[in-house]
Amino acid sequence: MTRETASHHDREKAELQTDHWRMTEYLKAAVESLDSPHDRASGLLALRAVALACGLVTQVQTMVEQSGNPDGFDAARWVSEWLAKPNPALGGERPVSYLATPDGRACISNLLARSQSGAYA
Repeated sequence: MTRETASHHDREKAELQTDHWRMTEYLKAAVESLDSPHDRASGLLALRAVALACGLVTQVQTMVEQSGNPDGFDAARWVSEWLAKPNPALGGERPVSYLATPDGRACISNLLARSQSGAYA
């Protein structure tokens, strides 16, 4: 990743962390794009940005480092894919649907933490 690209991602992350409206718009765009076979990649990119801003990518990277071998593991990619898939622990809902509120983000963070130990309930 170039310094210019990293700088762009850092700015985007900071904007999403401080601007609830922008976060909501990213989430809306992501959800709309995920259901379109022609635009799924855009939805996953938007989810990646949101996951970075919410700290979920860092959380998963830390979990992998603590529990296994992180070599070659792309936490941002894994999290964005995971957020897009229906999750049995959420009654079949997609985790992305929880990210619009602080309580929802905490729920998803807790679900990830519980998954490290295998405790989903």
